[in-house]
Amino acid sequence: MPSYPFPYITPTAQTMDHIFHRFPKLTLPVVACGEGMFVYDTDGNEYLDACGGAAVSCLGHSDPDVKRAIVDQLDRIPFAHTAFYTSDAAEMLANRLTAMAPGNLDRVYFVSGGSEATETVPAVAPSTVSRLARWQQTAISGAAQFDSLLFETHHIASCYEYRGRSRSAGLF
Repeated sequence: MPSYPFPYITPTAQTMDHIFHRFPKLTLPVVACGEGMFVYDTDGNEYLDACGGAAVSCLGHSDPDVKRAIVDQLDRIPFAHTAFYTSDAAEMLANRLTAMAPGNLDRVYFVSGGSEATETVPAVAPSTVSRLARWQQTAISGAAQFDSLLFETHHIASCYEYRGRSRSAGLF
C-alpha cells in the first residue's frame, strides 16, 4: 500500500452515520488512497478500482502528470462559471476537442456532468432533431409533473435482458 497521503488525519473506520449511502445497510470500506488502477482502504486492503468511471479515473489514481496539471490549474483559478467567464484552459480544451470532432462540429458547450448534459441538449438542439430518452431516467423521461415544460420526446424502456421473453419459449 502506498503511504497514506494525509498523515495528519488518522485513518479509522468511521460509523457512517451522516452520509446517506446508496446501500445503507452495507458497511463500506474507508478508502485512504489510490495508485494506478488500485485503491487502498484504511486497513491496507487493495481493491481493483473497476467503478471509478470512464471520465473520472480512467488515467489511474495519483498519476503525477494529472496531479501536476490539477495543482497548476488550482494555483491559477479553480473554477470560473461558464455562463460569465472563459479561461485559457477552457479555450485550449475546446480547440482540442473541435479539432478531433467530425464534420463541421466546431463548438463546445461545457457542463458539469452527465445529468446537466442530458438536460441541456434539448434546450440547445434544433427543434428538428428527434429526442430519445429512456423512461424514468431523467427529467426528459416524461414524468407527468414536467409535461408542460417539456418538448416532444420519444421514449424507450431501460435495458433488461429478459423483457419480452415468454415462458412458453422455454427460456425460463
